[in-house]
Amino acid sequence: MHELTSAAVALMVCVAAGSYLAGCCNGAIITSFLFYHDDIRKHGSHNAGLTNFYRVYGGKFAVCVILIDMLKAFVAVKLGSIVFGEYLGLRLEGEYFSALFCVIGHIFPAFYSFKGGKGILCSGTLLLLLDWRIAAVGWGLCVQLPGHDAALFPRQLDGPCPLARHRGAGHLGAPLQHRPAAARHGIPLPVAHQRPRPQLRNEARMIIDFHTHTFPDPIADAAIDRLSRQANITAYTCGTAAGLLLAERAAGVDRSIILPVATKPEQVHHINDYAAAHNKHAFVTNMFSFGCIHPDYEDWKQELDRLAAANMRGVKIHPAYQQTDLDDPKYLRILERAGTLGLIVVTHAGYDIGFPGCACCTPEKARSALRQVGPVKLVLAHMGGWRCWEQVPELLADTSALLDTSFSLGSLTPRDEALPLDRQMLSDEAFVSLVRAFGVERILFGSDCPWGSPQNDLQHIRRLPLSGEEKAAILGGNAKRLLGI
Repeated sequence: MHELTSAAVALMVCVAAGSYLAGCCNGAIITSFLFYHDDIRKHGSHNAGLTNFYRVYGGKFAVCVILIDMLKAFVAVKLGSIVFGEYLGLRLEGEYFSALFCVIGHIFPAFYSFKGGKGILCSGTLLLLLDWRIAAVGWGLCVQLPGHDAALFPRQLDGPCPLARHRGAGHLGAPLQHRPAAARHGIPLPVAHQRPRPQLRNEARMIIDFHTHTFPDPIADAAIDRLSRQANITAYTCGTAAGLLLAERAAGVDRSIILPVATKPEQVHHINDYAAAHNKHAFVTNMFSFGCIHPDYEDWKQELDRLAAANMRGVKIHPAYQQTDLDDPKYLRILERAGTLGLIVVTHAGYDIGFPGCACCTPEKARSALRQVGPVKLVLAHMGGWRCWEQVPELLADTSALLDTSFSLGSLTPRDEALPLDRQMLSDEAFVSLVRAFGVERILFGSDCPWGSPQNDLQHIRRLPLSGEEKAAILGGNAKRLLGI
């Protein structure tokens, strides 16, 4: 038994302080600041841990969080081992002593107002460093304990959801036997990634952004630059999924629908595979992707069947980018099949700022298409026809079409002030008139982010002379019903 001298006490204090300070280096906070210029504690559960980081930002930089938290655990254990071992002859006791103060530092970091993480990853790493057998028992309990919040061991939401077997359906995500339906949003999740749905501020007043876009990270900068130059408008985000997430969270949006566009037939299969891969993890961000289809895609019918079999909720088409009239037989067959399968179809409507003069989806074309096909859930973006708004109520109010509000309110912000740009959008009076003509139950909130600002659009709609119930329906209630949430 070692005598507790003043020197020994001083060494213990130094090890405790060093281990505590190492624990204060929070991986989630550091990574969110370095890569997103943000604070993870402002989002999700407001917890500065790996689970909340993964839910809010996805998995791209989660490895950085893991590495930082593992490194600090290693430093703390080595500090205790060396100091206690060399000077007190208590190497093992020093490791456990320093591990304790490292966990305390992680949970109550002085650097961050004593608001840290839950200590799950840090504690697990420390156990592994101290004794792999104890670590095996500890991590085993994480799997077995109900309701545990670890990123890899969440509870199951629903029972398995039987899906129609279809050639190629398995390629859109996990095997069919592992595709339960996520709670009330109808989008499947693999069993290994299910988790309890986060509680929203007010479930009855959920805000759903029905019209957003993202690009894969490697091409996002180039795509945003090219498209913003082409239209001479300012983008509100960097175009990535992470950029969209930050914009939506800042605005208070609860769920987002991403609408991919195939500008060439050969892109369809690849984009849909990418969208399905995104949806496997979409429950952590509440950003869900629709599929896409191109009128010239040879296997259009099989691809729509594949999307439906994988429980994708809808598809996006873009007559201007795809250079095909909406009432062309190639689109009519897509609309007909989508209606049969119960898929929602979202289409650009009206003129397009990037294709001046292109009239592929005017209100006349939309009406003609709807008259030639059976029942279909068709959403006409940009309030039914961008800068064709005066024709929309006359030609489309008596159809089954729904409208979304994207890229229709406020005014445009030019990228280059020296270049000409007509900034005028739909006036508030005209917007409310369209709502009255169609009925509030047929209007869906959409921001068109990154080309629109979710926060600005939400604030604009909230200022309109509509009742609270009407605004709630537009901002989320109608989308909940359409998506079957």
